[in-house]
Amino acid sequence: MSDNKHNENWVDFYKAALLEEDPEKLLQRTDIAVDALRSRIWVLVGELHGEHNGHATDSGEWKALNDALRTLGALRDRRAASMEMPPEISH
Repeated sequence: MSDNKHNENWVDFYKAALLEEDPEKLLQRTDIAVDALRSRIWVLVGELHGEHNGHATDSGEWKALNDALRTLGALRDRRAASMEMPPEISH
């Protein structure tokens, strides 16, 4: 799989999580996105260690991955907090 395909993979899952409106599906989509992000991170770590023919890693992508993980964490935290509040308060 090409580097571009790996990048598209996590970005698509990330976007799907951000756009999910169904509260019941949100946690599932964030889990899938986080798994895709972690997979991409492992590929990049392998590249740093020379396991993928010395491909250069993109520092912009590292930042994007880090930002995406933080955003997904905040999204999950907000969703978890809203589940703990009485319905009349969380709306």
